[in-house]
Amino acid sequence: MRGIPQPISTPSNLRVNSMSSALPAQYHIFSTLTSNGTDSMNTSGQTSAVTFSYSSTNPVMLHRAIVQIVDKGMNVTDFGGISGGLANGMEVCVTDSDSTVLLDYTAGLPIKINSDWVRLAGVDVDRDSNTGAGDDGFSVRWTIAKSGVPLMLGSGQSFNFVVNDSLTALTQFHVIVQGHAT
Repeated sequence: MRGIPQPISTPSNLRVNSMSSALPAQYHIFSTLTSNGTDSMNTSGQTSAVTFSYSSTNPVMLHRAIVQIVDKGMNVTDFGGISGGLANGMEVCVTDSDSTVLLDYTAGLPIKINSDWVRLAGVDVDRDSNTGAGDDGFSVRWTIAKSGVPLMLGSGQSFNFVVNDSLTALTQFHVIVQGHAT
């Protein structure tokens, strides 16, 4: 699979200051969320929810999530270009190894329309309109660390985007997380 690093083994004597930028390359995390080996989130979760996750066998700090949606004719009241948005919406959460939800980032208000992303990312939401016949781009830079601290995932915990609707009409939908091993 392209761009998905394998879990690394972190030396027990490594001490990391979460604000430090002086880490060896192998400790940095740039990974797409996946479900059953695919990172393409334009899937159908209409019948059964589809969970896209980042998990690690070692504790990690996640600083940011980048959301990329490509589709035609996006408006604030749509999800991507899906007119009128999603019926059920998408949840963003952290789960334990037994799937217990430890943190619901959407606080019971799933992402249903493009403008809902501001609840997570504030003003770091951008839409690039293609004035021609091509697709538009929609990107969200959600800097988790701007809430005060990065997200620390413990061993066996997962950062998840849960798709509860059909997103097959979208041209592209991907999420990448950025952070580092602790």
